Amino acid sequence: MSRVLRRWPIVLRLCAVLGFVAWLATLASCDRGPRTLPDSGSDPGSPSGGHLRFALPRDPSGLDPATVRFGPDELQVARVIFDPLLTIDESSELRPGLATEVSPNSDLTEWTIILRQGVTFSDGSPVDAMAVKSSLDAARHSAALGPLLEPVDDIRAIDNDTVVAILRTPWAAFPQMLAGQPGFVSSPQMRLAADPARAPVGSGPFVLDRWEAGRELVLTKRVGYWQDGLPRLDRVTFVVSPDDAARFAAVRQGEVDVARLVDPAELARASMDGGDGFEVLKDKSDDTPELVIVLNTAAPPFNDRSARAALAFSIDRDTLSREVFNGEYLRADGPFSEGSRFYGEAHWPILDVAHAADLVRDHERRNGRPVEFRLTIGPGPLAVELARRIIEQTAVVGILAEIEVADSEEQLSTRVARGDFQAAVLALFDGSHPDEDYALLHGGSGVPRQGVPSANLARFNDPSVDVALDAARRTLDVTAQAERYQQLQKVLAEQLPYVFLVHVQSALIVGNAVRGLADWRTPTGEPGIRQWRSTVWLGSVWLEPSGGGEPGTSGTRLGSDS
Repeated sequence: MSRVLRRWPIVLRLCAVLGFVAWLATLASCDRGPRTLPDSGSDPGSPSGGHLRFALPRDPSGLDPATVRFGPDELQVARVIFDPLLTIDESSELRPGLATEVSPNSDLTEWTIILRQGVTFSDGSPVDAMAVKSSLDAARHSAALGPLLEPVDDIRAIDNDTVVAILRTPWAAFPQMLAGQPGFVSSPQMRLAADPARAPVGSGPFVLDRWEAGRELVLTKRVGYWQDGLPRLDRVTFVVSPDDAARFAAVRQGEVDVARLVDPAELARASMDGGDGFEVLKDKSDDTPELVIVLNTAAPPFNDRSARAALAFSIDRDTLSREVFNGEYLRADGPFSEGSRFYGEAHWPILDVAHAADLVRDHERRNGRPVEFRLTIGPGPLAVELARRIIEQTAVVGILAEIEVADSEEQLSTRVARGDFQAAVLALFDGSHPDEDYALLHGGSGVPRQGVPSANLARFNDPSVDVALDAARRTLDVTAQAERYQQLQKVLAEQLPYVFLVHVQSALIVGNAVRGLADWRTPTGEPGIRQWRSTVWLGSVWLEPSGGGEPGTSGTRLGSDS
């Protein structure tokens, strides 16, 4: 059987002629793939050198891939320190990374991982089976990543370059995790540090040199990186700059080379001004999250479907997109965009004021009280403006609501997980594959009482959802998977534990001197995915010399003393 991972997120294309069938006898004829270092797709003769400055909205909360759940800022830095076991190409297919081969047994309860030979961490220790076992064990036993790896019962190092994952239940999507954060392999020595989250050690193209909290992270080129000819840059500095307008201005003024924008007003301005000394790169993938109203279906008023439906039918998402998000965050119908292969034709609520008002009256008649709730949001003017507009729209149909602002995003997430809320606005459903939302949607053994943390944030328990999620885990067939996820969407559209608002968008503003940002290749030579969860890979990047100075320099720089 071939163990080369050829395709994902939909299915493993274990042999091209067989499409989506996983274990027919003819699989024995498939190519096993490289075991030693391949052509990285880089050109050693290409220009190299320079110091790239990259402005982030906030300081990473930590850089331990096993214990800190990464947002875009953490992920952007981590991608140049750590290598994943699998990579993703521009067609969203999985390709070899630190692992050259990944294969299941016949019922998808065991997965064998064959590692690339000759790779080391930046501390000189080998990326071998024991290191991968240590890294995966740390992830599955952590509070941050444990829910993602819940089906894993054991990780075994068979020999120096073979690891076997033993699962409790069939899990077709296991390889997808190896391309994401759980697949970022960290050095065993890093695990012994007093605070691994502040002392990252991986096998990636850059090494952390200095981290000044709240100000900047400086990374230096790793000599002897396993992909020949990479990295091209000498140094990368991640500058922390919380204000979107300041980051945008810094790129235009040549103070930084790349900046991530998240504020819709600045995104709109960048879209209008694009080409004036910079390029705008928007993330067009399905990995960006949806902004949703999470409804606590285990407590009044949203334990009543009529209250949930009244809220959903009272919201004008197109107006929210246009007036709150400057048209940059587009209306969302469910957890997938229409371009996703998992998208299904479910009947999601549209604005219908008369129907919403009827539902409010029905709720009051049956429950003896109005539809009244607190809308809990995170801090920040944009969140407050969104909440204000939602309350204005729902008031038209007789829903009574008030805004409750959490002290921090962390407090908001904690309260929602513990069930201490009625409705809350969160960004969710940002996985590369629907299975990453398994714990968010699966009812499991039932809804826990309030105060007990649950990954099922809406505390929604529907057996048909559980059946669909579990059935999708038992097959590699793309058609069967899509059918199950379409069934799930129909239930969500009918029962409405979540009210979907808009697709969250972000963009990279890239100065004209930056080269190779969107041209990187996977270790086996395929064009890599251009943006993944609003981040880019910097191993292939170089800077065009300007002004007669050394490559990659252009005067003073924001937040750096060098």
